[in-house]
Amino acid sequence: NKSEKKHLLSNPSLEMDHDNERRDLETELFQLCSSHLVNYMIPSKIVVLEKMPLDANGKVDRKVLMESFTDILVQVDDITLPESPLEEKLVSIFSSVAGI
Repeated sequence: NKSEKKHLLSNPSLEMDHDNERRDLETELFQLCSSHLVNYMIPSKIVVLEKMPLDANGKVDRKVLMESFTDILVQVDDITLPESPLEEKLVSIFSSVAGI
């Protein structure tokens, strides 16, 4: 589906003890992308996971993965609250259609 949002996922074999190491790696990856890619190809968010969720067959469990990304990617500073009754109504409509 062309309207579907695409995500680039990688599973580096790294063990990180602290959130600082994870943030440092995310920053380093972002800088690396920034130095090699044109602006529109640079990811808006890089998230380093402890491990990839796997299903019973050892394959990536995409549903669990996307649920964990939804929790990570939706942050308070990413949200613009509705400012008018019309915007509130539109949020209500889109939320019910999206099932959220």
